[in-house]
Amino acid sequence: MTYLDPPEHTMVKDIANEWFRPASLKKWEDRIRELARQAIAERLRPGVNELDVVGDFALFYPLHVVMSLFGVPAEDEPRMMALTQEFFGTADPEAQREDVAALTPEAAAQQWSATIRDFYAYFDLLVESRRAEPKDDLASIIANARRPDGEFFAKEVSYGWFVAISTAGHDTTSSTLAGILEALAHRPEQFARVRANPALVPDLVNEGLRWVSPVKHFARQATQDYVLRGQQITKGDRFMLLYQSANRDTDIFDASDEFRLDRKPNRHIAFGYGPHMCIGQHLAKQELRIMLEELLPRLTSIEVVGDRRVVQTNFVGGLRRLPIRLDLG
Repeated sequence: MTYLDPPEHTMVKDIANEWFRPASLKKWEDRIRELARQAIAERLRPGVNELDVVGDFALFYPLHVVMSLFGVPAEDEPRMMALTQEFFGTADPEAQREDVAALTPEAAAQQWSATIRDFYAYFDLLVESRRAEPKDDLASIIANARRPDGEFFAKEVSYGWFVAISTAGHDTTSSTLAGILEALAHRPEQFARVRANPALVPDLVNEGLRWVSPVKHFARQATQDYVLRGQQITKGDRFMLLYQSANRDTDIFDASDEFRLDRKPNRHIAFGYGPHMCIGQHLAKQELRIMLEELLPRLTSIEVVGDRRVVQTNFVGGLRRLPIRLDLG
């Protein structure tokens, strides 16, 4: 969908647009809360925990949620995790594929293409399975979608949906979760406030999205001449939308370099804007809200105990590693 324009974009987006609306997602609230509690129980123990908040905790919960709702078997989640890291990690040595040479622009393109082929091979089997035997899951909705003429959409349309859900559907959420916990560790007074008042969690999620801005950029093309702050933009010009920069815009955000869990208004654009605004934004917010509602009241302290490391990327990412100490009641 990221490469399409209306009306084709609208038609493809409508395949599962209704599934991602807030009213439709309410029925998954209890299931997601169950998965959040399960993640805490499996990855943290009562008392003091020293761990990498990314690799030992944040990466797994969003992946498990989206794969569970999607319909991908739990035993295939490690494969999805590896492919996602390779997909977004073309500039990061830690995410380099073994079948790709040194990290050059050519190698990055080669890794991206190889990862896409692996995704397509896996999802081709999923499309065939759901068309032969539909289930009550998102994969079946997408695989069995039909064009206005009654024919199935081309398999590539399903592949595109599946790749988007399997990558952006969890990597951005895990980056935001880790970034929120890091921010609270450095701001004990805000940590204490949100623990004492869980009603602040939705605001905390919004500020975390602004603060982390896990999607760094998208490229677009101007459809008309326009002057922006004295800069002439000509129809046909290509330009980058830099979301991290926009989410620190001092014309929009007061004290934009400060983390404020109760910031209002908070008109961040971490999910983009316009026709291509992230279709999964409500699910991402729901996942983050539920996890923080379950986790924060049980934490008595959170402390950074080592150096942070970020993903080497110019597209999607956040923390790669962050040693922390959690005291779980």
